[in-house]
Amino acid sequence: MSSNQKKIKEHFQSVYITSSEITERMGITRAGFLYARQRGKIPEAPIVVCNGRIFIWLRSEIEPIIKAWKQEIDNRKSPH
Repeated sequence: MSSNQKKIKEHFQSVYITSSEITERMGITRAGFLYARQRGKIPEAPIVVCNGRIFIWLRSEIEPIIKAWKQEIDNRKSPH
């Protein structure tokens, strides 16, 4: 990968977040992600590619939603 390609990739990753990164970060499956999306846990993605296989959001807009959702999942997993 060239230096310019690395810069472009780094810029993309700093501005956008993909459904793949979200599932990895949340520790959920793609099916779990799609179910949560259907239930309205996360908003519709403004960018959809590969016939709906990849969803992309502006990181700054969805980050607070992801953090709240992660906290909800962690709270359910922790013993009461």
